[in-house]
Amino acid sequence: MLLAEPGHTPYDLHFSVLGFPVRVHPLFWLLGLILGFNAHQPIIVLIAICVAFISILVHELGHSLMMRRFGRESHIVLYIMGGLAIEGNGSSFGGFRSRGSRTTYEQVLISAAGPGAGFVLAGIVVGVLYAMGGHIVWAGELIPTPNSMIGDDPVEVNKNWNLMVTFDLFLTFNIMWGLLNLLPVFPLDGGQIAQALMVARDPWGGLRNSLQLSLVTGIIVAVCGALLENFMMAMMFGSMAYSSYMALQQVGGGGRGRPW
Repeated sequence: MLLAEPGHTPYDLHFSVLGFPVRVHPLFWLLGLILGFNAHQPIIVLIAICVAFISILVHELGHSLMMRRFGRESHIVLYIMGGLAIEGNGSSFGGFRSRGSRTTYEQVLISAAGPGAGFVLAGIVVGVLYAMGGHIVWAGELIPTPNSMIGDDPVEVNKNWNLMVTFDLFLTFNIMWGLLNLLPVFPLDGGQIAQALMVARDPWGGLRNSLQLSLVTGIIVAVCGALLENFMMAMMFGSMAYSSYMALQQVGGGGRGRPW
């Protein structure tokens, strides 16, 4: 999600998927621990870690595959703030082209490909759920959220509880957080799409306008998160709103180019 690649450590996990080098920073595993912590059911922690790993990796693969579509190689880094798909092979030589060299068309498609890959994964999960005889129940009044249901009586539901939690986490990661990721808040994918389109339309004021949009949207979502008692959402969007505010101070009255 964020744009600064974490430093290498001796405890990094390295592997490759579809020809893309992948590095997992050791603090990445805390993300699943934080999201799934349940003192009474430790199995939920393990499920959350696995779901976070698969979902974020698929998201970054979406970005990387679209980069490859435009002749750009990339490598993937997973860390505590999420994931990064970074142009280049991870070394200092060859294959690297800066983000600034992307066309607007390329930037929009590359940014959208990450959430798009997550939506595809969510569709597959929903297909598996229905193939097992389950279904989706929408809960929540202000913001409806999808919850899986397998079984019609309490005994059967309880028997499938861990499986239902797995489906729910996949849907939350890939639908709910996927939609949030498309909000025009920088550096989320939606913020990068908005910035690319605004700068293309107005090279001099587009950057400033996109940061103002990011600031206002971030504040609104942070307040909503606080009202919903989702303090992780409130802190995350509050932090991004503050970053947009600081970037606006650097841009000042002008605004051609990018602050990152």
